[in-house]
Amino acid sequence: MRRMPRLTLKKILESILKGLLAAGDAHWAAKGAATFIVELSSRVKDLPTEEQAIVKGAPPDQLEQAFSQIDLATRNAAFAAAGVHSVQQFLDLFQNKVLTKLDRLDVTTQTTLDTVDRIDQKVDQVLAKVERHHRIQIHQRDQQIATLRAALERVQNEAAAGDKEAQAAIAEARKSGDANKLKTTLIRIADQQEQEIKERAADFVELCREIAAVAFLTGDLDEARRRLDTVLRLVPDDRDATIGLGNLHFTRGELDAAEHHYRRVLALSPDSLEWTTISYGNLGLIYQTRGHLDEAELMQRKALRINERLGRLDGMAANYNNLGVIYQTRGDLDQAELMQRKSLEINEKLGRLESMASNYTNLGVIYEIWRDLDQAEAMHRKSLEINEKLGRLEGMANNYGNLGTMYQTRDDLKQAEAMHRKALEIEENLGHLEGMASEYGNLGLVYRARGDLDQAEVLLRKALQINEKLGRLEGMARQYGNLGLICRTRDDSSGAREHWNQARELFQRAQMSHMVAEVQAWIDELP
Repeated sequence: MRRMPRLTLKKILESILKGLLAAGDAHWAAKGAATFIVELSSRVKDLPTEEQAIVKGAPPDQLEQAFSQIDLATRNAAFAAAGVHSVQQFLDLFQNKVLTKLDRLDVTTQTTLDTVDRIDQKVDQVLAKVERHHRIQIHQRDQQIATLRAALERVQNEAAAGDKEAQAAIAEARKSGDANKLKTTLIRIADQQEQEIKERAADFVELCREIAAVAFLTGDLDEARRRLDTVLRLVPDDRDATIGLGNLHFTRGELDAAEHHYRRVLALSPDSLEWTTISYGNLGLIYQTRGHLDEAELMQRKALRINERLGRLDGMAANYNNLGVIYQTRGDLDQAELMQRKSLEINEKLGRLESMASNYTNLGVIYEIWRDLDQAEAMHRKSLEINEKLGRLEGMANNYGNLGTMYQTRDDLKQAEAMHRKALEIEENLGHLEGMASEYGNLGLVYRARGDLDQAEVLLRKALQINEKLGRLEGMARQYGNLGLICRTRDDSSGAREHWNQARELFQRAQMSHMVAEVQAWIDELP
């Protein structure tokens, strides 16, 4: 006959610790030493009678020897979870926090049962009265008794921990069966827990905001969205998270979704000028991207008036920046530069690096159009330096793309392609469709300059397809213009005319009169 393994103190303790530590070091690091001790006490309390007797009856020297014999990995993990550094410290904790509590529970268990019996008698009296009028199923009564026992045990635990009010409630219930003080104590415990939950929830919401901000900065838009969605599940009308989701959709080129969130913030802010001006500014960007420049300018100027009234310098800087881009798109470069310089002056005063990088980028584009390439490169590299310092992938991609365009203007096609491919890689990783379209178009122009018209056309059509998906009038117009240049190089005047007519119409819709005139000049030169 097979013999059962002999129970030993070391085996019992080792089994308990390994069971607890199966949750992992990270779990206990997060829960804390106090929770570990509570769980350890619970495991000892739930031991079979024979094993519990071995643990309770062991003198200190045997306990110390048993703990010392437990395998090193388990022992070290238990020390870490309990917040101690030696066997002696763990032994002291085990005796004072676990075994002492176990002895106290032995004393109070019978008292608890006696008290429950008294309350049971009360319940029986009440139920006897009720049953005269209503038939009550047996399982309902049992469930009610079980709930009362659970309530009493909860208050008993508070009393054992030194809670004076809980002790008085238990004493009253034991003496007379009156549960009113038990009810009051339970309500107080519930109120305390509710407050703790609210505080933890508020801290969790702020943590999600912080994660979303860092994730957005580093280009992890999926994680940013997950955290913002979590905030909105907990706080449905949170304007900061709503505007954040709008910005995320805007970055991905999902303009309808972005507009929905911006208008949602506007609807949530009838009494907040600050949130109203932020919403106007963001809606202006939507209009601007779609090529509706008059509506875009109207929104930016509405936002600017409110920001000036409130004295919000950061908001004013953002509005000047956006107005500068609108003027640049229209071809009014003097006014565009003036707006960017106004914005840069404020951002430098406030030390807002990210916004300064945006100003430098936009000034670089203006100088590039003016063919002041040295000044353009200086601006782009200033912007790149800041974006690299901040880890802003989106900004870095924009910088690489602009530097690529500048190298292409200098006929350094190898360096131009390298910059555009670096930009494209980032844009693809970010899922930033507008940026991807821009870089496909830029690479198409590099291949056209090399004379590889087939590859140029493939890339330009990729850019056109994305811009059509986004509804970007300017992007569509530029790619039709570039495809027309391909046709002209191939001596396909009919194809060039068709593409340029489409480009001219789109530039007209985008209110870019200077580009309308440029495309019309191309058309007029066709045979």
